[in-house]
Amino acid sequence: MIVVALVLLFAALIDLSRAPMAKRVRWFFVVLIPIIGPLAWFFYGNKPDLGGGGKKRVVGPDDDPDYLWRIEKELRKRKKNKDD
Repeated sequence: MIVVALVLLFAALIDLSRAPMAKRVRWFFVVLIPIIGPLAWFFYGNKPDLGGGGKKRVVGPDDDPDYLWRIEKELRKRKKNKDD
């Protein structure tokens, strides 16, 4: 049982070290509680922040339908001008 508790503790501390600083500070002492603390971290604390923070998802040009439509329109226009 001690080995399981130590493995969970070290795994949680390693994972916690990769978290943002604000999350590290809040969860450090919780993780130190034997067995329950690391399990709480893995099930509840290790979730990504879904607040968004006003960040817009970056979409590549080949995934943007408006961009693809503009390219298609430009190609048709050039082909029409070339045929005339």
